[in-house]
Amino acid sequence: MKTLMCGIAVGVTFVSLAQPHALAAEPTVPVEPGQLIALLRDGDFQARQRTLGALGADPSTLGKYGPVLRQALEDRSRAVRQQTAMALAGFGYADKPILDELVRGLAERSPGRYHEQPEDPRAAMAALVKLGARAVPALVTALEDDKFAGRYLAIEALGKIGPAAKEALPALSKALGHRKYKYFHLLVGARWRIDRDAASALRELVPLLDTREGRSCGGAIGVLVAMGSDARPAVPAIVQALKRYKEPNLVWAVRQLAPHAREPAVAALREALSDHLLCEQAAIALQGLGIRAEEVVPRLLRRLDRCKADGTDPYRIVYAIVLFGDEATAYAPDLISHLKHPNPAVRRAAAWAVCRVGADTDTVSAALMEALQDEQVGEEAARSLRMLRGAE
Repeated sequence: MKTLMCGIAVGVTFVSLAQPHALAAEPTVPVEPGQLIALLRDGDFQARQRTLGALGADPSTLGKYGPVLRQALEDRSRAVRQQTAMALAGFGYADKPILDELVRGLAERSPGRYHEQPEDPRAAMAALVKLGARAVPALVTALEDDKFAGRYLAIEALGKIGPAAKEALPALSKALGHRKYKYFHLLVGARWRIDRDAASALRELVPLLDTREGRSCGGAIGVLVAMGSDARPAVPAIVQALKRYKEPNLVWAVRQLAPHAREPAVAALREALSDHLLCEQAAIALQGLGIRAEEVVPRLLRRLDRCKADGTDPYRIVYAIVLFGDEATAYAPDLISHLKHPNPAVRRAAAWAVCRVGADTDTVSAALMEALQDEQVGEEAARSLRMLRGAE
């Protein structure tokens, strides 16, 4: 079960020489310099990564392999050029051919085939960020080209470089004049990361909460959350947007900013408990903020009791209950009673949850043994019984 909210997109992560410690590199480079390009061009993905990891783990190899890497920057294979550029950037080199190749990498589409593709555009971005201020002129050029496919990543990279990218501020300010740009919020976020002018950023971001794009995972709401305490003045506007649009992403944002504005955030989340669209997300957020189960779980149980075969997923409700851990133990009898609910989906969810709230094992086992006779619940009840016996 998953609660779908804003978060960090997870994908395949490729390790460049900027992160040699993240790869289990071999102690020595397994090929001689004359064989390196052939391996980068024709070797399998993991072999290439092991080789580049070994190079990054031992900077003294640069003298031996550096000329070959320079030559590989002109290879016909995009994969070889990209990996080589990231390797040289990992060694700290930032001359024009390297920067040009990395910037080109921002515009490439990842084929999305695990273990078969070169480093993806975000890996190229990470290499540019590692180079810091030395990459800024190349990134500004990319930013100023409104037809460049990787422009949004160039903007993001400038923001990640932060104050060291102050040279980019005039270009960012100019680009902010085009308010209809799809990634306008990224421009605002990048400028804030560089100049730390929160008031200016909030003036641009808060109105975007009234747009679907602004409330999406990668939109203005994500930038506001990234601003942390600097976004505290925006919390009332986010709360109002939550009341108006009733979207899980806004629950997530209120929860994330709660450490900086706890009172209005908790009040908004408590109110959201009464909304059938937001109840489970609000409960999970409140649990994360340390609100007691007795203030939340009874509402969840009432919601579970009213569950009909209307598309509502009762597993999400019981998941929110289980998250309260030991505090949820007191509600085991309520979950057991839901093993008799008229909706079979509710009965199955109760069977899943009742063994996870730390209740008396004998009582729970007896209830689940009885549920085995329910042909619509028996499979879930059997799994829960196996879990209980495994814990014993």
